[in-house]
Amino acid sequence: IDQAHWISITKSQAIWRTAASSQCDAKVPDWLWGQGRMRRPAEVVFLKGKGKLIIDGPEDTVEDIIDLIAKFTKPDDNAVLPIYDANKMSAN
Repeated sequence: IDQAHWISITKSQAIWRTAASSQCDAKVPDWLWGQGRMRRPAEVVFLKGKGKLIIDGPEDTVEDIIDLIAKFTKPDDNAVLPIYDANKMSAN
């Protein structure tokens, strides 16, 4: 978590991500693919319109992030769903 930064901030959303260097110690990790030795980065997305934080990444990192934000957020397991146009989804 200490090697992370905001990668995008707009009026509608903000994205925070851990650095790629936290995934693996190797400079060129090609030989590690499929070996279970690489970790995907953690990411937090804030969606202003929904008032939601979406957290994704390795389980232990996600738990750490949730512990950190628990002081100023309320837990919520409601899904963030897009608005679907039923007319466009109907078969012609």
